[in-house]
Amino acid sequence: MQVNEQDALLMVNLLNLYVSYFISFNVMAIPVKHTVPTVGLLIDDGESAFAFTSDTYITDLFWEKMSENNRVKSLIIEAGFPNRLEESAKITGHLTPKLLFKEVSKIRKSNPKVFVSHLKPLYRGEIIKELKRLSKELPLKILEDGMKIEI
Repeated sequence: MQVNEQDALLMVNLLNLYVSYFISFNVMAIPVKHTVPTVGLLIDDGESAFAFTSDTYITDLFWEKMSENNRVKSLIIEAGFPNRLEESAKITGHLTPKLLFKEVSKIRKSNPKVFVSHLKPLYRGEIIKELKRLSKELPLKILEDGMKIEI
């Protein structure tokens, strides 16, 4: 089956790092730390922006690039492991609630809404308890399957 551009539901293009692509908004891919090459995304329509870290461990470059944009209103970040498994998080390139808090504190210039995703199902309850304790200092929302959010 042949599909032309006008009929395509999805077009896939490779993104080069640090280059902004305009689709009807700008998308910038920024490398983050993980066990395999992974990027976070900074998506900006010119009026507001949001950031998505993807799978990541402790990183600085993502926060630097995000902090250069004054329009970032929302952040989607992961917390895959509970605090007690920080070593496992390090080995696999993921965050714990404690590490998430430290990473988000690197943001300069904006104070985005924080949405947390990618909680490992085995530890979900424990991670949620730890995130709720942190939410007193850092307002955040835990994403659920099927949830709609305004970013």
